[in-house]
Amino acid sequence: MVTRITFSLLVFFVALFTSLPALAQSTADQEIRTVVGVSGRDDKLARSPVVSVRVAPGDTKTTLFVDAYQRNSEYTLYPMQFELYVNRHLISTQYRSRTLPGPIGLDVGTDIATLPFNYTVIAKVIVPNGNPFTTVVEGAAFATPLAGELDCTATVSSSLTGSTSEAYVENAVRISQTGNSTLRVEIAGEAITSDEELAGLLLAERGEDGAATGTFSGTFTGAENSTTRFSEAVTGTIVTNTRGISELDLTSEDGNVRLQCS
Repeated sequence: MVTRITFSLLVFFVALFTSLPALAQSTADQEIRTVVGVSGRDDKLARSPVVSVRVAPGDTKTTLFVDAYQRNSEYTLYPMQFELYVNRHLISTQYRSRTLPGPIGLDVGTDIATLPFNYTVIAKVIVPNGNPFTTVVEGAAFATPLAGELDCTATVSSSLTGSTSEAYVENAVRISQTGNSTLRVEIAGEAITSDEELAGLLLAERGEDGAATGTFSGTFTGAENSTTRFSEAVTGTIVTNTRGISELDLTSEDGNVRLQCS
């Protein structure tokens, strides 16, 4: 019999160590986002450009660096047109070709938008006949990067679940940033010691000073078939680097629950 335990975690950062180096907004570039095609669909002859966007947040402006290339050798001679949107509004249209090369990007000052904001980059390969081949990149810019992809282990005492299974592992768990100081972690569900499964959700919020390591506290809630089985207070730490989150570790005071990601 498979028992599905759903964990919902709400974590609030209550104190941050100031002895460790803070993440300076001017140097905390976020991960490079690379996309091909539109909404997950690529041109069957690989004519949609490969587009990468890097975000460099700053105190007075945030810069979007854009790069793109054509994979199909028969289409590399054609130029590209770029449209850059911020919060769904077209801010800049740019052009690049073999005869007119140059960097593509956008400085987003506070007169345009303040962090966090959404951005969209549309790159089109302009051809002499037919429709252009297009790639669309959608993303978000934040003051401090908190996203990442980590391997996570959740350990739950049998006294809470009523089973002998205690440890659940999910590799390559996507940690999504939802705001300047908030993140979301979803564990799809994988058992390692029995037929039981774990599906987890972590919603975390931290303080404002952006330190590399900080303590936090919150609530760890588990449910089975939409019925709450337990609710435990937890505390722990988060570690970040210039690219995002690198470690997460939270534990209840009695040790009944723990979530570790690294």
